[in-house]
Amino acid sequence: MTALLRKKIAKHSLFGGLSAALFMLGGIFTVAFASGDQTIGGLADNIRDSLSGVETLIIALCYIGGVAFAGAAIMKFKQYKDNPQQITLGQPIALVFIAAALVWLPQLIKTSGETVFGSSSSETSGSSAIGDSNQRGVFD
Repeated sequence: MTALLRKKIAKHSLFGGLSAALFMLGGIFTVAFASGDQTIGGLADNIRDSLSGVETLIIALCYIGGVAFAGAAIMKFKQYKDNPQQITLGQPIALVFIAAALVWLPQLIKTSGETVFGSSSSETSGSSAIGDSNQRGVFD
């Protein structure tokens, strides 16, 4: 392959990737503005609502991937037991860590999201916790 041909292929693949990203972004904004709510908050709510299925898919893929990596780690441990010269011990250990990370990732994301953005159960309704007259103080 000549250098000129490589440059043309790289240019066209970059252009194709950018155009696909812009097309998807345009689709998200079309869905977001479809309800007629033209505020930024309404736009964010519509995008969040349209991407809720993607969140469930990513969580499911994390769990499935974690179980698959755990199974691969078990198989690698058996291969290591059968022939320690061919398989290093680091391979199955690395697979175990990857499996644990994938299984733990959805809970980490949920907990981090609640920490950063707050959760509905920790919000007070109607009054703040400091100025609420119904709550007793430490020395009352």
